[in-house]
Amino acid sequence: MLRITFIVALILISGCFAKAQEFIALWSKGKMPNSKGIILKDSIVNERAWQIANPGMYAFFPSRDDNNGSAVVIFPGGGYDHITYNLGGFQLAKWFNMLGMSAFVVNYRLPNSPDLKQRETGPLPPRHFFYCLQHFYKRAKDPSFHSNRSTRYATGSEE
Repeated sequence: MLRITFIVALILISGCFAKAQEFIALWSKGKMPNSKGIILKDSIVNERAWQIANPGMYAFFPSRDDNNGSAVVIFPGGGYDHITYNLGGFQLAKWFNMLGMSAFVVNYRLPNSPDLKQRETGPLPPRHFFYCLQHFYKRAKDPSFHSNRSTRYATGSEE
């Protein structure tokens, strides 16, 4: 029990200093599908993103010595209303880093985005996942990354 308490405390402390090491845009400028091309600004209140201007992944990599070559894609929850990127994303990514895994926290477009041409085409996070996979396979040439040891982790109800 003491060990679990120590690990949780360490995660919370490291979460305060958690910074992504790289931002990977899912689409180049002007190439986002189902977009009206409206220029949006991120809307962040109380560590929740209510609007995403540039969907992408924040990459968190473990140290070279701890890296076991596996990776996880994290989709923070929020009920399609907002994204709890810090608690359900960045802090979780740091925990996976402690296990030697690379972690990618996805900031995805929400169904209430004013930029969407067609909201009725279905939930956006599953579609964003396929774009994330494309980035994984591009990165698979890196010897420290094993795409066959990668998985998805959704902190919300989306499966």
